[in-house]
Amino acid sequence: MAAAVSGFCFDHVSFPPKRGIVSACSIELKEIYYMTMWAAEVNSVCRFFLRRPPCVFSASCRLAVWAGRGFLGLFFLCFSLATLAVDQSDVAGLFGYKERRNEGFGMFPQWVSVMQRHAVDMAAPQNCPVNLCRVPEWQSLIASLQGRGLREQVLAVNEFANRFRYVLDQDNYGRSDYWAIPREFLTLGGDCEDYAIIKYFSLRQLGVPAEVLRVVVVQDTNLRIPHAVLALRVQDDIIVLDNQIRDVVSHRKVAHYLPVFSVNEQYWWMHLP
Repeated sequence: MAAAVSGFCFDHVSFPPKRGIVSACSIELKEIYYMTMWAAEVNSVCRFFLRRPPCVFSASCRLAVWAGRGFLGLFFLCFSLATLAVDQSDVAGLFGYKERRNEGFGMFPQWVSVMQRHAVDMAAPQNCPVNLCRVPEWQSLIASLQGRGLREQVLAVNEFANRFRYVLDQDNYGRSDYWAIPREFLTLGGDCEDYAIIKYFSLRQLGVPAEVLRVVVVQDTNLRIPHAVLALRVQDDIIVLDNQIRDVVSHRKVAHYLPVFSVNEQYWWMHLP
């Protein structure tokens, strides 16, 4: 999943900067993870040297970091330009981080591909190997959950998806990163984002609206690796469906995930410290 995003353009700033500020940019997802972790370091630097609260958008902070941290300072300017370019104000959200909603999926080709392929895909037994295919089991589950309460639906969908074996994209598809549609996952298993995707589309088939669902890419700060989960907003809480956690839990109970970005069929969100 390290290449899930390419072309992540920070408003006319390239990263890593090689010739200063340029008019076009391209960035891999692993670099976005590094950026997010570095942004947290910048906040610490600001607090230490300026004895003031975190100042992600403070001009004095940017200047201090530029002078004191060199390359990291230039990154911080890039990060600030990207976030300031968004009109929407910061909103407290997932895992306690601020978030900004954005339109357009041009920088998320994997997610666009999943939506397009799933929209035209016929998840039927004849479209997958007989000895591997679990599409009928999935269809039977969805049919049995129609009209049930949301809690029962969520628990059943999470438990069903988490039964499947974890398989690296390299082993399944011969590439380092591939986002599978439900039929592919039901045939071959998959990695973290594939669990989140089938849970997303399962709940969508059960009538859960897109606006309360998100596939969330996070940094697991315990394992120091990228990861993906499904988030569902319910009343005054957000619950997390995770292939690494058997139970469905509130986002408030998960302390080791640092959200990077999240997507649904309508928007994408950048998450900020």
